[in-house]
Amino acid sequence: MADIIDYLKWRGDLPFSADPFNDVDNLILSELSYAKFDGIVPPDGRPVSISEARDRYFELFPPAERTAKTAFSALVPYMLDEMANGARFGSAELSRYVNDLDNEAGEQFSAVTVSLSDGSVYAAFRGTDGSLVGWREDFEMGYKSGTAGQRAAARYLDAVAESTSGPIRTGGHSKGGNFAVYAAAFSKPETRRRISEIYSNDGPGFLDEVTESEGYREIAPRITSIIPESSAIGVLLTTAAERRVVKSAASGIMQHDGFSWQLERNSFIPAEQTEMSAFLGKTVKSWLFRLDEETRASAVETIFSVLESTGAESFRTMSEKKLKTAEAVAAAMRGVPREKQKELIRVMGDLFRSTGKVAAEYIKRD
Repeated sequence: MADIIDYLKWRGDLPFSADPFNDVDNLILSELSYAKFDGIVPPDGRPVSISEARDRYFELFPPAERTAKTAFSALVPYMLDEMANGARFGSAELSRYVNDLDNEAGEQFSAVTVSLSDGSVYAAFRGTDGSLVGWREDFEMGYKSGTAGQRAAARYLDAVAESTSGPIRTGGHSKGGNFAVYAAAFSKPETRRRISEIYSNDGPGFLDEVTESEGYREIAPRITSIIPESSAIGVLLTTAAERRVVKSAASGIMQHDGFSWQLERNSFIPAEQTEMSAFLGKTVKSWLFRLDEETRASAVETIFSVLESTGAESFRTMSEKKLKTAEAVAAAMRGVPREKQKELIRVMGDLFRSTGKVAAEYIKRD
């Protein structure tokens, strides 16, 4: 068994003319979107070779900084190096890098476009970073049919289509996968016609309003949804795509890390979804749809208002200052109106009741 780094070492010398684009290539390009290309890849269509991007990246980020990334992006620099050294991605060009974090608009959005030697382009959307803004937007997907980041993704994909020719692939990991699907569904009709494949790598689904839209129904047959065995993210909400389950070398929530997904040659190793993963997906969906939209929105607003009142901008900052954060959260909660506190307690009670109902269904089925 192997992972995507092994794939690049063993099969990175095979050009697309010898071995066409596959699911593993998709994951590699999705993970590439986590690289910080600020000041390296321009936001317009001017291309930068992948080797040039690698060299500049290594100049800007010394070894200590490269390894001080989040768990889901720590291996990206090493992957970038292997990509630049191999024939498969060595001639690729990067362009249209965007990295926006807007606290006022509640938007965390980042993407990069990769032009490949087979004449196609891949628009890769980054998943959630550690910022509170990014996580707030994740929760907003539970009551909004279009977040700021999702709408930005649709505009981005249209811009890619307007300035390129040839087939378009799009994808991402985690929230990035959700963005890719949303962008394809809500892009201009002329953009949608050029999209050949859409990839969601353990990305959450959508509210029914999205999956029932005309654009989503049109692109649904082109969606590939890939999740690990114990997925806790890719099973959330609704998708029209059949979820393809793959083997992971990690356990629990760490299976969300695409670098843990196992493959042989140029394909992921199939696996069976765990009972816990299926249980989680059904429980959360049951819980969400027990609550009206106003309650969902109010609960999310209350939770993140409390977290943001600590002055922290990311969960990493909160983790590093646990005692100070706990004190700030406790103080903020005391300032929350009594009716909002009661609402949160009621929402959590609904979650536990949903858990019990789904558990009873599983017991009855067995």
